[in-house]
Amino acid sequence: MRYAAALVGLLALAGCSPEFDWRELKSDAGRFAVLMPAKFHHEARTLAANPGNDMHRWSARAADSVFGVGYTDYPAGTAVSIERTTQDLVGNLSGRITSSREARLDGRASGRRFSAEGAVAGQPRVLHALLLQSDRRLYQLVVIAPKGRIDAAELEMFLDSFKLLP
Repeated sequence: MRYAAALVGLLALAGCSPEFDWRELKSDAGRFAVLMPAKFHHEARTLAANPGNDMHRWSARAADSVFGVGYTDYPAGTAVSIERTTQDLVGNLSGRITSSREARLDGRASGRRFSAEGAVAGQPRVLHALLLQSDRRLYQLVVIAPKGRIDAAELEMFLDSFKLLP
């Protein structure tokens, strides 16, 4: 009985719930590691607006929400725009930004962390995102969830777990 109570306490402190099965995603090619809340899948696609630029992304579903991480390498002479990416993500929800701040990671990447509210298929959704630029690479971490469905501990578990690899 004490063991079960201790386990429940540890899970609560860790920001876990039965809907989350945290596991590490490590991409040697992407030079990053992050915790994902469930089994993830990978896809790569060429960006329509930037032929020759491939986006690699991994996504997982948990708690009626989508968690995603991805990166795109931009060739020299092509602008990497945190602002444009922010507008595109918020535009996908026909939404509005509710909070925004600068973000930095280990002195190796900088960008923006923001939240937005909008809708997907007519259903209210919130978007939480971390966009980071490191040299010619743009990293995106995104959570799209029903409003109030993801608590701060789960969001922090995902976003704060992101690390750049050497």
